[in-house]
Order: sequence, then C-alpha cells, then structure tokens
Amino acid sequence: MSVRLRLRDFLAPGHSCHFARTTVRHAPRLSPHRHDFHELFWVESGDGWYVLDGRRHALATGTLVLVHAEDEHAFDAVPGHDWVLANLAFAVGEWDALRRRCFPDHDAFARDQQRIIALGPTGHALLAAGAAELDDGARDRAALDRFLLNVLHFARIRAAAPAVPDWLQRALDGIREPAAFRRGPAAFVALAGLSPEHVARETRRLLGCTPTDLVNDARMTWAKRQFAAGGDILGTCLDCGVENVGHFYRLFRLATGTTPDRWRRRQQAIIGGMAPDR
Repeated sequence: MSVRLRLRDFLAPGHSCHFARTTVRHAPRLSPHRHDFHELFWVESGDGWYVLDGRRHALATGTLVLVHAEDEHAFDAVPGHDWVLANLAFAVGEWDALRRRCFPDHDAFARDQQRIIALGPTGHALLAAGAAELDDGARDRAALDRFLLNVLHFARIRAAAPAVPDWLQRALDGIREPAAFRRGPAAFVALAGLSPEHVARETRRLLGCTPTDLVNDARMTWAKRQFAAGGDILGTCLDCGVENVGHFYRLFRLATGTTPDRWRRRQQAIIGGMAPDR
C-alpha cells in the first residue's frame, strides 16, 4: 500500500517550492507513494528505473519526468549502479495559477499527457542552469515560475518533435560508450553511417543541437559517474578524450551549472547524507 507525502512536511516557511537531490540505490522492496503536490524530477547522472502505477520505465541521464499528485510511483536501481535525481516539489495551486497565465490550452501535468521526456543535451543544460539558481537557495515564487516556464516550454517542444530515425538512434546509443566519445564527433558520424553534412544538418533539425554537443554531453555524463565513484579531475578529463583541462572545466560547467570540484563535494555530501556545500 502506498503512502501519501505532504508538501508541508518538506516546505520551509516562506518558500514556494522544495528542491533536493537523492541518490537512488537498489532496494529489495519498492516504496510506492503519492503526493498532495506536483513534482518534476530529472536524472542528473546514471541510469535507473521509474515505476509509475506498477509499470517500469527505464530512465537515462537528462530524462525529465513530470509527476502528478495522484501518480503512484517509486524508484529503483540496478544493484551496484546508483543514480542521482534532482527533484522540485510545489503546490498544485502554484502550477494551476502559472498554467492559467502562460499555458491555458495545455496542462503538462495531466495524467493523459506524455510526462517522461528525453530532453537531450540542450535541455539538460537548461535544467543545469535552473538548478544552479535553486542550488543558491532561490525558493520564492518568481524562481519557481522562472524554472517551470523555461523547462516546460522546452519540454513541450521536445515532446512534439518528430521521431528519431534509426541511424540517429544508433549513433545516440553508440556515442555513450567511452571508446566512441573519446574519438569525438567523427565517431558519431561513423556510427550514423552517413555523410558529415547530412548528420550535422539532421541532428540539428531533429534534436536542436550538433554532433559535438552530443559527444560532449556523453563525455560529461560519464565524467559525473566517475566523480560519483571517487575519480580525480585530471584523470577523468583525459579519459573523456578532452586534452585541455580548462576546456573540460568549461564543458562541465555548461553541463551541470557548477565546477567539477563542487560537483564532487556535492556527490560526497549526498552519499554521506549531509547537506551539500553551497
């Protein structure tokens, strides 16, 4: 039997939302629950399972999920493969008020909508930018509205995007392997099996980004996993196929909104059950 979580148990006085990160580990028994609030979360690093109304959905880094208050849901991980999610919780009334003003013809949280959305590198960077403001302590209505407007507008575009062709999906899957992303965009083109010009043009049309963006997203996703496992910055930089440490720092900040040093401290805090460094 599921439990119902209450927003008042999480929300600090004067705040309009609650923001947190959680490391999901495999558990012998799931803990299904519902809310009296809406929530959205995204996978910051790793891959895992989201169980919605008894059905399992595989999630990858960069996937955004919108959770309706009545959704019975739980999380799970493959044994030995933890993953990290960031979640934002807020009152149903906060969303209703924003929707009436800005999305009068569309309720993104309605239970008949597509609410598990792969955002891709551009959307992942957008989430990171919004999370950086939340990390700095912004919890007022303006910060909540700003985050929801940016992310849900992009998510709506992505949900309506045309289907990805087989050659592009093959390249997207293959570039996640270290042996591929270390070789850079040329590996993405080789995986696609088409001309560089066609791959670049269609990738931008269908996904709104370039093959280089996708390679760098795969590199930074892998880097976050290495840092979560205790990897050092220089070794991880070189293992990603990035020869310049300064460039690695710029890519990592673009992908996460923070530096590798701060990310590593935050992961150690999450794993240790302490408040992350600000």
